[in-house]
Amino acid sequence: MNKPADATIIDQVIAGHKSLFAQLIDRYNAMAFTLAYRILDNREDAEEVVQDAFVKAYEHLGDFRQKSKFSTWLYRIVYNTAISHARIRRPYLQEIDNSAFQVPDNDASDGSVYGFNQDEAGELVRKMLKILPEEDRILLTLYYLNESGIDEIHDITGLSKSNIKVKLFRARRKIQDGITRVSDTVPLYSLTIQ
Repeated sequence: MNKPADATIIDQVIAGHKSLFAQLIDRYNAMAFTLAYRILDNREDAEEVVQDAFVKAYEHLGDFRQKSKFSTWLYRIVYNTAISHARIRRPYLQEIDNSAFQVPDNDASDGSVYGFNQDEAGELVRKMLKILPEEDRILLTLYYLNESGIDEIHDITGLSKSNIKVKLFRARRKIQDGITRVSDTVPLYSLTIQ
C-alpha cells in the first residue's frame, strides 16, 4: 500500500481530519529528533524541542504554502525552536577531553582499515561530532544523515548557499584533522562521513 503524499495528508488535516497529523509525526519524528539532538546534545531537551516543533507545525499548518517540501518547512521549525532553546539554556563552554579519543591498539591483520574496524571508526566520528560547534553538527547532520541538498539546507537554516558549502568543507576538515591527531596512521581520506 502506498503512503499518501504529505500534501494529501496536510489537505485532509486542514479539512478537519486532525488525527491524520500523526502520520506526519511518524514520518518525520526520527530526523526531527536527530536534528534537535545535534543542536542541543541532550536527549530530554531534544525530545521537548521536537514536541514543541510539531505543535507549532500543527498550529500553523494552514500557513504552509507547499512551495517547499513539508520536511523542509518542519525542519526549519525544529531548527529555530532548538536554537532558541539552546540560547536560553547555555552559556557554557565544553572542555575537550582528549582521553575520550584514545584509540585501542589494533593489529592491521585483523581486517580493520588503517587500524580502525568499522565500529571503532563510527564511534570516533560520533565523538568528533559531539565536540564540533553546534552549527557544524547541524550542517553535517542535514547534509549526510538527512541527505538534504544545499538548497534545502539554505531553506532550513537561512544560511547562504556559499556559506553552507564553506562551513561543510570546514566541518569535514575538522573531523578529518581530529582523526588524524588521534592516530598518525590514519590518512585524511580513510574515514569519510557517509
